[in-house]
Amino acid sequence: MKRKWLLAGVAAVILVAAVVCMNTPEKRVLRYYNANKEDLNQRVEDYMNGENLSWSGGALKMVNAWPGEHEMVEYILISNGNTYRGFYYSPDDVPLAFQNTETILYQEDGSNRWTWSSEGDNHGETYKIDDGWYYFSASF
Repeated sequence: MKRKWLLAGVAAVILVAAVVCMNTPEKRVLRYYNANKEDLNQRVEDYMNGENLSWSGGALKMVNAWPGEHEMVEYILISNGNTYRGFYYSPDDVPLAFQNTETILYQEDGSNRWTWSSEGDNHGETYKIDDGWYYFSASF
């Protein structure tokens, strides 16, 4: 009997750990992007062809277009305190810092992952998830 309870307890712990791992903010952003990829590509294409930037709200908190040397269309999906997570479209397929600020990006060991930091404890990261599309997190 003890063995059955022990096995049930171990299975419950594994199940809870799996759910927690699958529900990290980063995984939530990537799931949203993958589930809405076609619509997002269409909206970005429409915007690049001169239409107003639009989004249907829902899970998205905000959508902004940021001009610069390399333009960016940024989608904020999660805002928790002073941390923001989401994804952005870079028409030039160039990694960029949060809100397209002129901040130096540091590449980590030849990977497709870049980090940035600025005054105080402001910092963030970005990495490529698809052609022209990047995940980001930014904390202030």
